Amino acid sequence: MRRASALLALAIVVVFGFLGFQAADPLYDAAARTACSTYAQDHGLELIQANGMPSGRSGFRSFPDYSCGFADPTGATVFVDENDELIEPTWAYRGLRVAGWLSWVVGLALGVGLAWFLGLLHRD
Repeated sequence: MRRASALLALAIVVVFGFLGFQAADPLYDAAARTACSTYAQDHGLELIQANGMPSGRSGFRSFPDYSCGFADPTGATVFVDENDELIEPTWAYRGLRVAGWLSWVVGLALGVGLAWFLGLLHRD
């Protein structure tokens, strides 16, 4: 019985963590759009796409936190990402990234809280 409770608690935490990550994903994209939009306006480019990702992959720096696709006045497509170090992060960008991180952490905390409330984490 104790093992089943522990597995159920783990499953609840994983599900809530996943839901928190899913809620964070649009926030990371919005953060990328704010940084990319500012860069596009400053350089006369048209923003085509902006993708944001969670950070924390210090061993994998080749995977950038954001990437942007632009169209220049000639119609050519230009791609810029964090590794190019051309885009200066804005405060709105930083705030949205923190909000994304918080939604992920809150999802995990809610999962632990629910498992605790259901008595799945209590020791006998």
